[in-house]
Amino acid sequence: MGTAVVERTGSRSWAEPAHIELAVTPFEARNLPYTIHGIMRSVRDQLSRMGGSADQVTIDLSAVPPLPACAPLLALFQHVQRAVGPRATIVVIGPSPALAACLRADLPEGVVLVDRTGRRWPG
Repeated sequence: MGTAVVERTGSRSWAEPAHIELAVTPFEARNLPYTIHGIMRSVRDQLSRMGGSADQVTIDLSAVPPLPACAPLLALFQHVQRAVGPRATIVVIGPSPALAACLRADLPEGVVLVDRTGRRWPG
């Protein structure tokens, strides 16, 4: 579970990790209560193309400026985590230093934050 099998020519096959990538735009982040449905639709679409399971979801926040509140982003991480299941790792990359500081305080279990310096903060 959690892998997609890719058939190559001949009888040889191997497993590739199932990885979902999601880039959050500044507009989506500022309007998350209204845009979360579209973001989650994208996650579910990618998940269905992978046979219903994923090993990792990468959420890219590098385009997102510091926000006045982190709660909507933390809720997004939890929604994604519920959609893909407890076995998948959620990796949040590229937040600004101010945003990273805000997110680290309440990072959900199973979510890993990687700041712009490459430092990892497990939830």
